[in-house]
Amino acid sequence: MRAAIMLSLAALLAGCAATGNGRIETLTQDRAAGLLVAGTTTRDDVRRALGDASVTAFPNGREVWFYRYDDSAARLVKYVPLVGRMAATGTQIRELRILFDADGRVRKFRLQDIRVQ
Repeated sequence: MRAAIMLSLAALLAGCAATGNGRIETLTQDRAAGLLVAGTTTRDDVRRALGDASVTAFPNGREVWFYRYDDSAARLVKYVPLVGRMAATGTQIRELRILFDADGRVRKFRLQDIRVQ
């Protein structure tokens, strides 16, 4: 019985992982501003620094790249009896949107944290 409980708990915790791009998990506004310089930073620079993104392309040659980090899967532990009461509540989603001009250079970006209860 005890072994079954431990195996169940281990399986639950093994499935607890954040989703999305972990490279933006600790990205700050200051670091983003240093990395994403309007008119200078290229698509290739961003891809090297942050990896692949979800891309929306427009007919005028502009693109918006989306990066997202969601720790809600890591918070599944809150549903484990007793342990869950000690775990932090809510979900933190970090989202980075980058607009590129037709020449493939950063035009502007937005980094935001979204707290979901």
